[in-house]
Amino acid sequence: MRITKLSLTNFKSFKQEQTIEFAPVTLLFGPNSVGKSSVILSLFYLQEVLSKGQANPSRINALKSKQLGGFLSLVHGKNLSNDIIIKVELDKLGLIGKSYLSEASELTQVIIDDDSLSLDEPAFLMPSVVENSERVELEFTIAWSATLNSAKVKSYRVWSDGNFLGELSSDLNQSSSSISRLNFKHSLLRPENHKEWLNVIENTDYPISPEALEHDSKIDNFVVEDNGCNSFFQFYLEEKSDTVIRPKSYDELDEDQKKEYHSLDAYSVMPISVNCRKVGLPDLNQVMDIAGLYKPDIGLNAEYLNYLQMQSVFTEIFVAPLDNLLAILEQSANIGPLRTVPDPNFITKSETEQKDWYDGRAAWDLLAADRSELSTNVSTWLNRLGSGCRVTHPNDMPSADIVTQAPFLFDENSSLPVWPSELGVGISQVIPLVVAANTVRKGIVAIEQPELHIHPRIQTELGDLLTQIKSKANFLIETHSEHLVLRLRKRVRQTTDEELPEGFKPVDKDYISIVYFEPSDEGAIARRIKLDEDGEFTSKWPQGFFSERREEYL
Repeated sequence: MRITKLSLTNFKSFKQEQTIEFAPVTLLFGPNSVGKSSVILSLFYLQEVLSKGQANPSRINALKSKQLGGFLSLVHGKNLSNDIIIKVELDKLGLIGKSYLSEASELTQVIIDDDSLSLDEPAFLMPSVVENSERVELEFTIAWSATLNSAKVKSYRVWSDGNFLGELSSDLNQSSSSISRLNFKHSLLRPENHKEWLNVIENTDYPISPEALEHDSKIDNFVVEDNGCNSFFQFYLEEKSDTVIRPKSYDELDEDQKKEYHSLDAYSVMPISVNCRKVGLPDLNQVMDIAGLYKPDIGLNAEYLNYLQMQSVFTEIFVAPLDNLLAILEQSANIGPLRTVPDPNFITKSETEQKDWYDGRAAWDLLAADRSELSTNVSTWLNRLGSGCRVTHPNDMPSADIVTQAPFLFDENSSLPVWPSELGVGISQVIPLVVAANTVRKGIVAIEQPELHIHPRIQTELGDLLTQIKSKANFLIETHSEHLVLRLRKRVRQTTDEELPEGFKPVDKDYISIVYFEPSDEGAIARRIKLDEDGEFTSKWPQGFFSERREEYL
Protein backbone atom coordinates (compact mmCIF):
# COMPACT_ATOMS: atom_id res chain seq x y z
CA MET A 1 0.00 0.00 0.00
CA ARG A 2 1.34 3.44 -0.89
CA ILE A 3 0.32 7.08 -1.10
CA THR A 4 -0.36 8.05 -4.71
CA LYS A 5 -1.84 11.56 -4.36
CA LEU A 6 -1.88 14.41 -1.88
CA SER A 7 -4.12 17.47 -2.15
CA LEU A 8 -3.67 20.55 0.03
CA THR A 9 -6.00 23.50 0.57
CA ASN A 10 -5.30 26.39 2.97
CA PHE A 11 -2.16 24.65 4.23
CA LYS A 12 0.87 26.93 4.65
CA SER A 13 1.56 28.53 1.25
CA PHE A 14 -1.21 26.53 -0.48
CA LYS A 15 -4.44 28.54 -0.64
CA GLN A 16 -6.44 26.95 -3.41
CA GLU A 17 -6.46 23.17 -3.71
CA GLN A 18 -3.24 21.82 -5.22
CA THR A 19 -2.69 18.16 -6.00
CA ILE A 20 0.69 16.43 -5.92
CA GLU A 21 0.85 13.11 -7.76
CA PHE A 22 3.24 10.66 -6.14
CA ALA A 23 5.29 7.95 -7.84
CA PRO A 24 7.97 5.61 -6.49
CA VAL A 25 10.33 8.59 -6.99
CA THR A 26 8.76 12.03 -6.54
CA LEU A 27 10.88 15.15 -6.96
CA LEU A 28 9.71 18.53 -5.66
CA PHE A 29 11.23 21.56 -7.40
CA GLY A 30 10.69 25.30 -7.17
CA PRO A 31 12.03 28.56 -5.73
CA ASN A 32 12.95 28.85 -2.07
CA SER A 33 10.08 29.29 0.41
CA VAL A 34 7.41 28.37 -2.15
CA GLY A 35 6.08 25.38 -0.20
CA LYS A 36 8.07 22.29 -1.22
CA SER A 37 8.88 21.30 2.35
CA SER A 38 5.25 21.98 3.30
CA VAL A 39 4.28 18.91 1.27
CA ILE A 40 6.44 16.76 3.55
CA LEU A 41 5.24 18.66 6.63
CA SER A 42 1.56 18.03 5.80
CA LEU A 43 2.06 14.25 5.84
CA PHE A 44 3.72 14.21 9.22
CA TYR A 45 1.17 16.69 10.56
CA LEU A 46 -1.44 14.08 9.63
CA GLN A 47 0.59 11.54 11.57
CA GLU A 48 0.26 13.72 14.68
CA VAL A 49 -3.48 14.01 14.13
CA LEU A 50 -3.90 10.25 13.74
CA SER A 51 -1.45 8.93 16.32
CA LYS A 52 -1.80 11.52 19.07
CA GLY A 53 -5.19 13.05 18.29
CA GLN A 54 -3.47 16.43 18.10
CA ALA A 55 -4.59 18.85 15.37
CA ASN A 56 -2.97 21.84 17.11
CA PRO A 57 0.57 20.58 17.70
CA SER A 58 3.35 22.76 19.02
CA ARG A 59 5.82 20.12 17.83
CA ILE A 60 5.85 17.33 15.27
CA ASN A 61 7.71 14.16 16.21
CA ALA A 62 9.05 13.36 12.74
CA LEU A 63 10.64 16.84 12.65
CA LYS A 64 12.55 15.98 15.86
CA SER A 65 10.03 17.97 17.91
CA LYS A 66 10.80 21.15 16.00
CA GLN A 67 8.78 24.06 17.38
CA LEU A 68 5.86 24.94 15.12
CA GLY A 69 3.30 27.21 16.70
CA GLY A 70 0.28 24.96 16.24
CA PHE A 71 -2.62 25.26 13.82
CA LEU A 72 -2.04 29.01 13.50
CA SER A 73 1.36 28.42 11.88
CA LEU A 74 -0.06 25.80 9.50
CA VAL A 75 -3.24 27.41 8.19
CA HIS A 76 -2.84 29.62 5.13
CA GLY A 77 -2.38 33.29 5.95
CA LYS A 78 -2.47 32.44 9.67
CA ASN A 79 -6.20 33.04 9.38
CA LEU A 80 -8.07 30.94 11.94
CA SER A 81 -11.31 31.30 9.99
CA ASN A 82 -9.83 29.17 7.19
CA ASP A 83 -10.18 25.39 7.18
CA ILE A 84 -7.20 23.22 6.29
CA ILE A 85 -8.17 20.45 3.87
CA ILE A 86 -5.81 17.52 3.34
CA LYS A 87 -6.79 14.73 0.96
CA VAL A 88 -4.74 11.57 0.58
CA GLU A 89 -5.13 8.79 -1.98
CA LEU A 90 -3.94 5.30 -1.06
CA ASP A 91 -3.38 2.54 -3.60
CA LYS A 92 -3.61 -0.92 -2.10
CA LEU A 93 -1.44 -2.46 -4.85
CA GLY A 94 -3.25 -5.76 -4.36
CA LEU A 95 -2.16 -6.09 -0.73
CA ILE A 96 -4.86 -6.37 1.95
CA GLY A 97 -4.46 -3.87 4.77
CA LYS A 98 -6.02 -3.81 8.23
CA SER A 99 -9.47 -5.44 8.08
CA TYR A 100 -12.26 -5.87 10.63
CA LEU A 101 -15.09 -7.76 8.94
CA SER A 102 -13.75 -11.30 8.59
CA GLU A 103 -14.59 -12.52 12.11
CA ALA A 104 -18.18 -11.24 11.99
CA SER A 105 -18.65 -12.62 8.47
CA GLU A 106 -17.28 -16.03 9.34
CA LEU A 107 -19.59 -16.34 12.34
CA THR A 108 -22.61 -15.23 10.31
CA GLN A 109 -21.76 -17.61 7.46
CA VAL A 110 -21.49 -20.55 9.86
CA ILE A 111 -24.90 -19.79 11.40
CA ILE A 112 -26.51 -19.40 7.97
CA ASP A 113 -24.95 -22.62 6.69
CA ASP A 114 -26.17 -24.41 9.81
CA ASP A 115 -29.77 -23.36 9.03
CA SER A 116 -30.06 -21.96 12.53
CA LEU A 117 -31.93 -18.86 11.29
CA SER A 118 -35.49 -18.82 10.06
CA LEU A 119 -36.57 -17.01 6.92
CA ASP A 120 -38.48 -14.60 9.14
CA GLU A 121 -35.23 -13.26 10.59
CA PRO A 122 -32.75 -13.04 7.70
CA ALA A 123 -29.09 -12.21 8.28
CA PHE A 124 -27.01 -10.34 5.74
CA LEU A 125 -23.43 -10.97 4.66
CA MET A 126 -21.48 -7.81 3.82
CA PRO A 127 -18.56 -7.57 1.38
CA SER A 128 -15.29 -6.39 2.92
CA VAL A 129 -14.58 -2.73 2.20
CA VAL A 130 -10.84 -3.31 2.62
CA GLU A 131 -10.65 -6.38 0.38
CA ASN A 132 -12.82 -4.89 -2.37
CA SER A 133 -11.23 -1.43 -2.58
CA GLU A 134 -8.09 -1.05 -4.66
CA ARG A 135 -7.94 2.72 -4.17
CA VAL A 136 -9.12 4.74 -1.17
CA GLU A 137 -9.26 8.53 -0.81
CA LEU A 138 -9.38 10.19 2.60
CA GLU A 139 -10.23 13.86 3.05
CA PHE A 140 -9.69 15.67 6.35
CA THR A 141 -11.16 19.14 6.96
CA ILE A 142 -9.45 20.60 10.01
CA ALA A 143 -10.86 23.76 11.59
CA TRP A 144 -10.22 26.00 14.56
CA SER A 145 -12.67 25.91 17.46
CA ALA A 146 -12.77 29.14 19.44
CA THR A 147 -14.83 27.37 22.10
CA LEU A 148 -12.27 24.60 22.60
CA ASN A 149 -9.32 26.95 21.87
CA SER A 150 -7.86 24.25 19.67
CA ALA A 151 -8.21 22.64 16.25
CA LYS A 152 -10.09 19.48 15.41
CA VAL A 153 -11.22 17.45 12.41
CA LYS A 154 -14.52 19.00 11.34
CA SER A 155 -15.19 16.36 8.71
CA TYR A 156 -13.57 13.15 7.51
CA ARG A 157 -14.67 11.72 4.17
CA VAL A 158 -13.89 8.43 2.45
CA TRP A 159 -14.03 7.42 -1.23
CA SER A 160 -13.56 3.90 -2.56
CA ASP A 161 -12.29 3.47 -6.12
CA GLY A 162 -13.45 6.98 -7.00
CA ASN A 163 -16.95 6.68 -5.54
CA PHE A 164 -17.98 8.50 -2.37
CA LEU A 165 -18.60 6.13 0.54
CA GLY A 166 -19.20 8.03 3.78
CA GLU A 167 -18.48 10.99 6.05
CA LEU A 168 -17.87 11.57 9.75
CA SER A 169 -18.66 15.05 11.06
CA SER A 170 -17.78 16.73 14.35
CA ASP A 171 -19.30 19.58 16.30
CA LEU A 172 -16.60 22.23 16.68
CA ASN A 173 -18.08 23.40 19.97
CA GLN A 174 -18.47 19.98 21.57
CA SER A 175 -16.79 16.61 21.61
CA SER A 176 -19.62 14.90 19.70
CA SER A 177 -19.11 13.20 16.31
CA SER A 178 -21.49 11.40 13.99
CA ILE A 179 -21.85 9.62 10.68
CA SER A 180 -23.47 12.33 8.58
CA ARG A 181 -23.33 10.97 5.02
CA LEU A 182 -23.51 7.48 3.51
CA ASN A 183 -23.71 6.31 -0.08
CA PHE A 184 -26.17 3.42 0.23
CA LYS A 185 -25.94 2.88 -3.52
CA HIS A 186 -22.27 1.96 -3.26
CA SER A 187 -21.68 -1.70 -4.04
CA LEU A 188 -19.77 -2.11 -0.77
CA LEU A 189 -22.93 -1.32 1.21
CA ARG A 190 -24.96 -4.00 -0.56
CA PRO A 191 -24.94 -7.40 1.17
CA GLU A 192 -23.66 -10.35 -0.81
CA ASN A 193 -27.00 -12.12 -0.25
CA HIS A 194 -28.97 -9.09 -1.44
CA LYS A 195 -31.31 -11.17 -3.59
CA GLU A 196 -32.54 -13.11 -0.56
CA TRP A 197 -33.71 -9.86 1.01
CA LEU A 198 -35.57 -8.92 -2.16
CA ASN A 199 -37.38 -12.25 -1.91
CA VAL A 200 -38.47 -11.37 1.61
CA ILE A 201 -39.92 -7.93 0.74
CA GLU A 202 -41.36 -9.00 -2.62
CA ASN A 203 -45.07 -8.20 -2.88
CA THR A 204 -44.94 -5.93 0.19
CA ASP A 205 -45.54 -2.18 0.34
CA TYR A 206 -41.92 -1.45 1.29
CA PRO A 207 -40.42 1.02 -1.27
CA ILE A 208 -37.07 0.25 -2.87
CA SER A 209 -34.90 2.23 -5.27
CA PRO A 210 -34.52 1.23 -8.94
CA GLU A 211 -30.87 0.36 -8.19
CA ALA A 212 -31.97 -2.21 -5.60
CA LEU A 213 -33.65 -4.40 -8.20
CA GLU A 214 -31.84 -7.38 -9.62
CA HIS A 215 -31.77 -7.64 -13.41
CA ASP A 216 -34.16 -10.60 -13.39
CA SER A 217 -36.63 -9.11 -10.87
CA LYS A 218 -40.22 -8.45 -11.89
CA ILE A 219 -40.88 -4.76 -11.35
CA ASP A 220 -44.59 -5.36 -10.78
CA ASN A 221 -43.74 -7.28 -7.60
CA PHE A 222 -42.13 -4.23 -5.93
CA VAL A 223 -42.89 -0.63 -5.00
CA VAL A 224 -40.13 1.19 -6.85
CA GLU A 225 -39.32 4.81 -5.91
CA ASP A 226 -36.29 6.96 -6.76
CA ASN A 227 -35.66 7.58 -3.08
CA GLY A 228 -36.50 4.08 -1.90
CA CYS A 229 -34.32 1.74 0.14
CA ASN A 230 -31.23 0.37 -1.61
CA SER A 231 -30.46 -2.78 0.37
CA PHE A 232 -31.03 -4.83 3.48
CA PHE A 233 -28.11 -2.95 5.06
CA GLN A 234 -29.93 0.37 4.73
CA PHE A 235 -33.21 -1.23 5.82
CA TYR A 236 -31.62 -2.63 8.98
CA LEU A 237 -29.84 0.64 9.76
CA GLU A 238 -33.02 2.68 9.46
CA GLU A 239 -34.93 0.19 11.55
CA LYS A 240 -32.38 0.13 14.37
CA SER A 241 -31.50 3.82 14.47
CA ASP A 242 -35.00 5.14 13.73
CA THR A 243 -33.27 8.36 12.63
CA VAL A 244 -31.96 7.75 9.13
CA ILE A 245 -34.00 10.05 6.89
CA ARG A 246 -33.29 9.96 3.19
CA PRO A 247 -32.32 13.35 1.77
CA LYS A 248 -34.33 15.21 -0.79
CA SER A 249 -33.06 15.23 -4.32
CA TYR A 250 -31.81 18.51 -5.77
CA ASP A 251 -35.01 18.94 -7.76
CA GLU A 252 -37.06 18.78 -4.55
CA LEU A 253 -35.20 21.66 -2.89
CA ASP A 254 -36.44 25.23 -2.81
CA GLU A 255 -34.36 28.05 -4.28
CA ASP A 256 -32.65 28.97 -0.98
CA GLN A 257 -31.76 25.34 -0.32
CA LYS A 258 -30.33 24.99 -3.82
CA LYS A 259 -27.93 27.88 -3.13
CA GLU A 260 -26.49 25.98 -0.17
CA TYR A 261 -26.48 22.64 -1.95
CA HIS A 262 -23.29 20.57 -1.86
CA SER A 263 -22.65 17.73 -4.29
CA LEU A 264 -22.43 15.29 -1.36
CA ASP A 265 -25.76 16.38 0.14
CA ALA A 266 -27.43 13.60 -1.85
CA TYR A 267 -25.84 11.19 0.63
CA SER A 268 -26.87 13.00 3.81
CA VAL A 269 -28.49 11.01 6.61
CA MET A 270 -29.74 12.03 10.00
CA PRO A 271 -26.59 11.92 12.17
CA ILE A 272 -25.70 8.56 13.71
CA SER A 273 -23.74 9.27 16.87
CA VAL A 274 -20.34 7.57 17.24
CA ASN A 275 -17.82 7.71 20.05
CA CYS A 276 -14.69 9.53 18.85
CA ARG A 277 -11.61 11.15 20.29
CA LYS A 278 -11.57 14.88 21.00
CA VAL A 279 -9.85 15.46 17.67
CA GLY A 280 -12.99 14.22 15.90
CA LEU A 281 -11.73 10.85 14.67
CA PRO A 282 -12.52 7.36 16.00
CA ASP A 283 -10.06 5.34 18.02
CA LEU A 284 -7.67 3.46 15.78
CA ASN A 285 -7.00 -0.29 15.71
CA GLN A 286 -10.35 -1.20 17.22
CA VAL A 287 -13.99 -1.64 16.23
CA MET A 288 -16.00 1.60 16.14
CA ASP A 289 -18.38 2.30 18.99
CA ILE A 290 -21.65 3.25 17.26
CA ALA A 291 -23.31 5.07 20.17
CA GLY A 292 -26.37 6.07 18.18
CA LEU A 293 -27.54 2.52 17.45
CA TYR A 294 -29.27 0.03 19.66
CA LYS A 295 -26.97 -2.89 20.42
CA PRO A 296 -28.92 -6.16 20.80
CA ASP A 297 -28.09 -8.76 23.40
CA ILE A 298 -25.38 -11.20 22.44
CA GLY A 299 -26.75 -14.32 20.84
CA LEU A 300 -26.66 -16.44 17.73
CA ASN A 301 -29.57 -14.64 16.15
CA ALA A 302 -29.99 -12.50 13.04
CA GLU A 303 -30.41 -9.26 14.97
CA TYR A 304 -27.06 -9.57 16.75
CA LEU A 305 -25.24 -10.95 13.70
CA ASN A 306 -26.50 -8.08 11.56
CA TYR A 307 -25.37 -5.59 14.18
CA LEU A 308 -21.88 -7.13 14.18
CA GLN A 309 -21.73 -6.98 10.38
CA MET A 310 -22.91 -3.37 10.30
CA GLN A 311 -20.48 -2.29 13.02
CA SER A 312 -17.61 -4.02 11.24
CA VAL A 313 -18.48 -2.43 7.88
CA PHE A 314 -18.53 1.05 9.45
CA THR A 315 -15.16 0.25 11.01
CA GLU A 316 -13.76 -0.79 7.62
CA ILE A 317 -15.11 2.41 6.07
CA PHE A 318 -13.84 4.86 8.66
CA VAL A 319 -11.17 3.18 10.83
CA ALA A 320 -9.27 0.75 8.59
CA PRO A 321 -8.09 3.48 6.16
CA LEU A 322 -6.75 5.49 9.12
CA ASP A 323 -4.95 2.41 10.45
CA ASN A 324 -3.35 1.82 7.06
CA LEU A 325 -2.40 5.46 6.49
CA LEU A 326 -0.84 5.72 9.95
CA ALA A 327 1.13 2.51 9.35
CA ILE A 328 2.60 4.06 6.19
CA LEU A 329 3.57 7.26 8.01
CA GLU A 330 5.00 5.54 11.08
CA GLN A 331 7.27 3.40 8.90
CA SER A 332 8.51 6.49 7.06
CA ALA A 333 11.74 8.45 7.51
CA ASN A 334 11.87 12.23 7.27
CA ILE A 335 15.41 13.52 6.75
CA GLY A 336 15.78 17.27 7.20
CA PRO A 337 18.00 19.72 5.31
CA LEU A 338 20.89 19.77 7.81
CA ARG A 339 22.33 16.46 8.96
CA THR A 340 24.60 15.59 11.89
CA VAL A 341 28.34 15.20 11.23
CA PRO A 342 29.65 12.66 13.79
CA ASP A 343 32.98 13.37 15.48
CA PRO A 344 34.89 11.54 18.27
CA ASN A 345 32.46 12.96 20.85
CA PHE A 346 29.43 11.44 19.08
CA ILE A 347 27.56 8.98 21.30
CA THR A 348 25.34 6.44 19.56
CA LYS A 349 21.94 5.29 20.80
CA SER A 350 20.93 1.66 21.00
CA GLU A 351 17.29 2.38 20.15
CA THR A 352 16.46 4.29 16.96
CA GLU A 353 13.31 6.43 16.87
CA GLN A 354 11.56 7.95 13.88
CA LYS A 355 12.44 11.47 15.01
CA ASP A 356 16.16 10.60 14.86
CA TRP A 357 16.01 10.54 11.07
CA TYR A 358 15.42 14.28 10.87
CA ASP A 359 19.03 15.24 11.67
CA GLY A 360 20.37 11.99 10.21
CA ARG A 361 21.64 10.52 13.46
CA ALA A 362 19.38 7.44 13.05
CA ALA A 363 21.63 6.43 10.14
CA TRP A 364 24.74 6.55 12.29
CA ASP A 365 23.04 4.69 15.14
CA LEU A 366 22.05 1.90 12.75
CA LEU A 367 25.54 1.71 11.26
CA ALA A 368 27.16 1.60 14.70
CA ALA A 369 24.95 -1.33 15.67
CA ASP A 370 25.61 -3.25 12.44
CA ARG A 371 28.67 -5.12 11.28
CA SER A 372 27.25 -7.15 8.39
CA GLU A 373 24.48 -6.69 5.83
CA LEU A 374 23.68 -3.00 6.28
CA SER A 375 27.32 -1.97 6.41
CA THR A 376 28.07 -4.00 3.30
CA ASN A 377 25.12 -2.58 1.37
CA VAL A 378 25.90 1.00 2.36
CA SER A 379 29.57 0.51 1.46
CA THR A 380 28.54 -0.83 -1.96
CA TRP A 381 26.48 2.29 -2.64
CA LEU A 382 29.19 4.61 -1.31
CA ASN A 383 31.51 3.00 -3.83
CA ARG A 384 28.97 3.44 -6.65
CA LEU A 385 28.55 7.07 -5.65
CA GLY A 386 32.32 7.54 -5.90
CA SER A 387 32.64 8.76 -2.32
CA GLY A 388 36.13 7.31 -1.75
CA CYS A 389 35.12 5.69 1.54
CA ARG A 390 33.26 2.75 3.02
CA VAL A 391 31.74 1.79 6.35
CA THR A 392 34.31 0.50 8.84
CA HIS A 393 34.49 -3.01 10.24
CA PRO A 394 36.28 -4.13 13.43
CA ASN A 395 39.35 -5.30 11.48
CA ASP A 396 39.78 -1.76 10.12
CA MET A 397 40.74 -0.56 13.61
CA PRO A 398 44.52 -0.16 14.10
CA SER A 399 44.32 -0.97 17.82
CA ALA A 400 41.58 -1.47 20.36
CA ASP A 401 43.69 0.63 22.75
CA ILE A 402 43.69 3.59 20.40
CA VAL A 403 40.10 3.60 19.17
CA THR A 404 37.37 3.11 21.76
CA GLN A 405 34.49 3.58 19.32
CA ALA A 406 34.34 2.77 15.64
CA PRO A 407 34.61 6.04 13.71
CA PHE A 408 32.12 4.81 11.08
CA LEU A 409 34.12 5.31 7.87
CA PHE A 410 37.29 4.02 6.23
CA ASP A 411 39.04 6.44 3.88
CA GLU A 412 40.23 4.47 0.85
CA ASN A 413 42.73 7.19 -0.09
CA SER A 414 44.59 7.27 3.21
CA SER A 415 43.76 3.67 4.18
CA LEU A 416 42.75 4.90 7.63
CA PRO A 417 39.55 4.76 9.66
CA VAL A 418 38.09 8.26 9.96
CA TRP A 419 35.25 10.11 11.55
CA PRO A 420 32.81 11.78 9.16
CA SER A 421 33.99 15.13 10.53
CA GLU A 422 37.44 14.34 9.08
CA LEU A 423 36.09 14.12 5.53
CA GLY A 424 34.34 16.61 3.33
CA VAL A 425 30.96 17.48 4.85
CA GLY A 426 29.10 16.28 1.74
CA ILE A 427 29.65 12.58 2.52
CA SER A 428 28.06 12.90 5.95
CA GLN A 429 25.10 14.68 4.39
CA VAL A 430 24.33 11.96 1.83
CA ILE A 431 24.90 8.88 4.03
CA PRO A 432 21.55 9.20 5.90
CA LEU A 433 19.74 8.89 2.56
CA VAL A 434 21.83 5.84 1.61
CA VAL A 435 21.12 4.18 4.98
CA ALA A 436 17.40 5.03 4.85
CA ALA A 437 17.13 3.62 1.34
CA ASN A 438 18.61 0.36 2.64
CA THR A 439 16.56 0.11 5.85
CA VAL A 440 13.14 1.73 5.28
CA ARG A 441 11.28 -0.99 3.41
CA LYS A 442 7.80 0.55 3.40
CA GLY A 443 6.29 3.99 3.68
CA ILE A 444 8.13 7.09 2.53
CA VAL A 445 11.73 8.22 2.62
CA ALA A 446 11.48 12.01 2.53
CA ILE A 447 14.55 14.20 2.36
CA GLU A 448 15.15 17.89 1.87
CA GLN A 449 18.02 18.85 -0.42
CA PRO A 450 20.03 15.61 -0.60
CA GLU A 451 22.48 17.40 -2.91
CA LEU A 452 23.82 19.70 -0.18
CA HIS A 453 27.64 19.92 -0.22
CA ILE A 454 28.11 17.02 -2.64
CA HIS A 455 29.89 16.90 -5.98
CA PRO A 456 27.73 17.00 -9.16
CA ARG A 457 28.86 13.48 -10.01
CA ILE A 458 27.47 12.13 -6.72
CA GLN A 459 24.26 14.11 -7.27
CA THR A 460 23.92 12.31 -10.58
CA GLU A 461 24.56 8.89 -9.05
CA LEU A 462 21.80 9.51 -6.50
CA GLY A 463 19.38 8.98 -9.37
CA ASP A 464 20.42 5.35 -9.52
CA LEU A 465 20.15 4.97 -5.75
CA LEU A 466 16.50 6.08 -5.93
CA THR A 467 15.57 3.74 -8.79
CA GLN A 468 17.79 0.69 -8.29
CA ILE A 469 17.58 0.09 -4.54
CA LYS A 470 15.59 -2.96 -3.46
CA SER A 471 12.87 -1.32 -1.38
CA LYS A 472 9.09 -0.86 -1.50
CA ALA A 473 9.42 2.58 0.08
CA ASN A 474 8.62 5.65 -1.99
CA PHE A 475 11.09 8.51 -2.22
CA LEU A 476 9.89 12.09 -1.74
CA ILE A 477 12.77 14.41 -2.61
CA GLU A 478 12.78 18.19 -2.16
CA THR A 479 15.64 19.36 -4.35
CA HIS A 480 17.18 21.90 -6.72
CA SER A 481 19.52 19.43 -8.40
CA GLU A 482 19.46 19.36 -12.19
CA HIS A 483 22.12 16.63 -12.15
CA LEU A 484 19.76 14.27 -10.33
CA VAL A 485 17.06 14.80 -12.95
CA LEU A 486 19.51 14.28 -15.80
CA ARG A 487 20.37 10.78 -14.55
CA LEU A 488 16.69 9.85 -14.16
CA ARG A 489 15.90 11.08 -17.66
CA LYS A 490 18.82 9.10 -19.02
CA ARG A 491 17.61 5.86 -17.41
CA VAL A 492 14.10 6.37 -18.82
CA ARG A 493 15.55 6.82 -22.32
CA GLN A 494 17.82 3.80 -21.92
CA THR A 495 14.87 1.71 -20.76
CA THR A 496 12.91 2.64 -23.89
CA ASP A 497 15.89 1.99 -26.17
CA GLU A 498 16.87 -1.20 -24.30
CA GLU A 499 20.31 0.24 -23.59
CA LEU A 500 20.37 -0.03 -19.79
CA PRO A 501 23.66 -1.15 -18.23
CA GLU A 502 23.75 -4.82 -17.33
CA GLY A 503 21.96 -5.61 -14.08
CA PHE A 504 19.91 -2.39 -14.00
CA LYS A 505 16.15 -2.43 -13.40
CA PRO A 506 13.99 -0.67 -16.01
CA VAL A 507 12.90 2.89 -15.17
CA ASP A 508 9.53 3.68 -16.72
CA LYS A 509 8.53 7.30 -17.28
CA ASP A 510 5.65 6.87 -14.79
CA TYR A 511 8.10 5.67 -12.14
CA ILE A 512 9.07 9.33 -11.69
CA SER A 513 6.86 12.27 -10.75
CA ILE A 514 8.44 15.72 -11.08
CA VAL A 515 6.38 18.48 -9.48
CA TYR A 516 7.25 22.15 -9.84
CA PHE A 517 5.91 24.76 -7.40
CA GLU A 518 5.60 28.43 -8.20
CA PRO A 519 4.18 31.35 -6.22
CA SER A 520 1.06 33.27 -7.27
CA ASP A 521 -1.35 35.79 -5.80
CA GLU A 522 -3.63 32.86 -4.95
CA GLY A 523 -0.94 30.87 -3.14
CA ALA A 524 1.53 28.27 -4.35
CA ILE A 525 0.66 26.38 -7.53
CA ALA A 526 1.80 22.81 -8.17
CA ARG A 527 2.44 21.62 -11.73
CA ARG A 528 3.54 18.15 -12.71
CA ILE A 529 6.22 18.12 -15.41
CA LYS A 530 5.87 14.75 -17.14
CA LEU A 531 8.48 12.77 -19.02
CA ASP A 532 7.91 10.98 -22.29
CA GLU A 533 9.38 7.60 -23.18
CA ASP A 534 12.59 9.27 -24.36
CA GLY A 535 13.10 11.00 -21.02
CA GLU A 536 12.20 14.38 -22.49
CA PHE A 537 9.97 16.87 -20.69
CA THR A 538 6.50 16.99 -22.21
CA SER A 539 6.07 20.64 -21.21
CA LYS A 540 8.30 23.62 -20.49
CA TRP A 541 9.53 24.38 -17.01
CA PRO A 542 7.64 27.35 -15.50
CA GLN A 543 9.57 30.62 -15.37
CA GLY A 544 12.55 29.11 -17.16
CA PHE A 545 13.69 26.86 -14.30
CA PHE A 546 16.89 25.01 -15.28
CA SER A 547 17.56 27.64 -17.95
CA GLU A 548 20.47 29.20 -16.07
CA ARG A 549 23.05 26.94 -17.75
CA ARG A 550 22.08 28.12 -21.22
CA GLU A 551 21.82 31.78 -20.13
CA GLU A 552 25.26 31.73 -18.51
CA TYR A 553 26.79 29.90 -21.45
CA LEU A 554 25.46 32.44 -23.94
